[in-house]
Amino acid sequence: MNDGELDDLIRHAAITEPLNSDLVEREIRRRLQPRRWTWFGGVGMAAALALAALGTMRAPQEYKDAARDHRLEVVEHRPRHWKTASAGLDNIEQQHPIVVPAGYRLKEAKTCAIAGRPVMHLVYTDGSRDVSVYLTGHATAREAVIDGQQVRPFRSAHEIGLIVGSPAECRQFADVIQRST
Repeated sequence: MNDGELDDLIRHAAITEPLNSDLVEREIRRRLQPRRWTWFGGVGMAAALALAALGTMRAPQEYKDAARDHRLEVVEHRPRHWKTASAGLDNIEQQHPIVVPAGYRLKEAKTCAIAGRPVMHLVYTDGSRDVSVYLTGHATAREAVIDGQQVRPFRSAHEIGLIVGSPAECRQFADVIQRST
């Protein structure tokens, strides 16, 4: 049998064989259904990312710098020259009295540049989580999520600045600091 004869045989079999298209249609519809939800989910995700990007663009430079600094120095543990000696930290705590949540202690401190100005960067820990407190001398009334870090302003009786960490940690610190004023 040559190729032409084989083609004719296949064509004849396809024409005379009845097809049950119901099964094929149901399977196609079943496979397409999740794609509709994925598409809607994709649109929702794109909208959320656009809003987050818009929030990041509108955030003050000091918020962006604080979030970046916290990520590099505290989360990624890039080498930095921290003050960690007990006597040095005691002196810093006396100069910058901040009431923090129970269980947290001052772990390390240093001066760093935020929005082109030197500010005190204090890192508090409960042994498993670290939270950054930047003493900027001023803060706006809103909070933001930047570079995966929550940035929240605070005002105590003696200090004004920013708290950077997870949303729960920032809220906990801000609540305790606010109650102490």
